[in-house]
Amino acid sequence: MTGTDDTPLFAQFTAPDALPHGLAAALADCWTEVSDAGGAAGFPFPPVDPAEVAAAVDRIVTGLAPASSRLVVATVDGALAGWLCLRRDPIRWSRTGAPCTTSRPASGCAAGASARVWCGAPA
Repeated sequence: MTGTDDTPLFAQFTAPDALPHGLAAALADCWTEVSDAGGAAGFPFPPVDPAEVAAAVDRIVTGLAPASSRLVVATVDGALAGWLCLRRDPIRWSRTGAPCTTSRPASGCAAGASARVWCGAPA
């Protein structure tokens, strides 16, 4: 999961046990850093509580499933540069086909920004 020459390397995960050791903690650190810098990343007011962020990351990770939720991470020189979570809502009436809601803070962790995406796209 490492790129060279500042080239980002992307990896996706669709199961909780597929995450490398330490990645969940790195996601929480990144999310905390972005939120505390004022990024619109899911927590309303900085500074955020690291325990609350870790719990949110845990919910994302434990919810990973090939058919409905995947985590995409970008690394540069082995360091987390950004990440996003793609989710598909299994409840048909909630799949509106409307544009995805995204959050892309200007500042990011390591070498890039963090982004999260939740979609309820039609089947």
